[in-house]
Amino acid sequence: MTEVIIENVGWLVPLDIESTTAADLVSKFNHIVRKFAHFGVYFVLGILMMNTLRISGMRGRKAFIFSIVFCILYAVSDEVHQLFLPGRGTQVADVMIDSVGAFVGIGMYKAIIARHWK
Repeated sequence: MTEVIIENVGWLVPLDIESTTAADLVSKFNHIVRKFAHFGVYFVLGILMMNTLRISGMRGRKAFIFSIVFCILYAVSDEVHQLFLPGRGTQVADVMIDSVGAFVGIGMYKAIIARHWK
């Protein structure tokens, strides 16, 4: 089964397949998927925060700043929480990926809403 996965998604991981074991490829692919998941989850969180604030009446720069600060603090709290879980670790890179995902989600939300309401 591992060979099938590598044949189908091996192009995502630029490695010399001849000198790398299947387990290494699967591990690297798993790492990439987890990082994309961090980005995606916080992308959605940023959109939901902006929508929540818009519905509650907060708009403009204030909503943008509040949303990004909330998402960053949530990302930091999530990493701190992982300190107390066996087998999990804290990574500053994850906070950065989370923050970028939230920022992109917030920016896209603002762009779509601005275009829609013109």
